[in-house]
Amino acid sequence: MAIVTEVGNEKNTCFWSDRWLHGHRLDQLLPHLFAAIAPRARKRSVFDALADASWITDIKGALTLEVLAEYLELWDFLSDFSLQAEVEDVHV
Repeated sequence: MAIVTEVGNEKNTCFWSDRWLHGHRLDQLLPHLFAAIAPRARKRSVFDALADASWITDIKGALTLEVLAEYLELWDFLSDFSLQAEVEDVHV
């Protein structure tokens, strides 16, 4: 069963492993980048990850060409993304 998250304020949605970006999980969309993420950081909320672009500091592994390409892809995805502070996250 797939759980899709409708993102509001993003405080209850996991940045790396919940289906919040266009209905997809980042660990599936960007597997090379995800492999470079520190295990402890994989539980970071979307809200915390987007604050001052702190998701970038989660990257601790080797910066291969694939990792860098997926980093740029994610940067592009997030450039048009905005939080809805007054709306709670919904997991369906």
